Amino acid sequence: MLSLRDVAFAEWPARALLGLEGARLGVDVDFARFGWARPPEVLLTTSRYEERLVVRPLLIALHGSDEPAGGIEIEFEIQEAGEDVVVIAPLERVMSDLVKPLLGDEAELVLALCNPRAVAISRPDWLEDRRLCVAMGDVTSWLDHSTDGGERIRLTSRQWRVLDAEEPDDR
Repeated sequence: MLSLRDVAFAEWPARALLGLEGARLGVDVDFARFGWARPPEVLLTTSRYEERLVVRPLLIALHGSDEPAGGIEIEFEIQEAGEDVVVIAPLERVMSDLVKPLLGDEAELVLALCNPRAVAISRPDWLEDRRLCVAMGDVTSWLDHSTDGGERIRLTSRQWRVLDAEEPDDR
């Protein structure tokens, strides 16, 4: 039986990590890439047209189980001996085992994880003074183009919560 140690949690270019390459005409609900990136910026938007620009975040892309046993469980679809296999682990363990070793000088982490049930996510103490941006709802990724030829990654959700070190997680 495979475990979290068998998951190759790799760095990707941000566009590839979020399925934003090529001529995407709509949201691919079956897209299941996971991993991390360090984009120059990410714009977080809500269904109420609120925006938050996050500069130089550690961007983490994960996929939750459709039918979790309790809290949030993360599913990793991997290949093992030519077969598709799913490894499932609690979010807290994924964060401590796979995300914590990636920490650098970023001030914020963006967790691109669909959370349709709006389950409260606790901010790990090991983040120290870093903020954690988490979605309360499904997350959809978009690539916005400006008139000057620039591009910006935008992540939309019903609501984004920003968990700070000084503030309680139950806001």
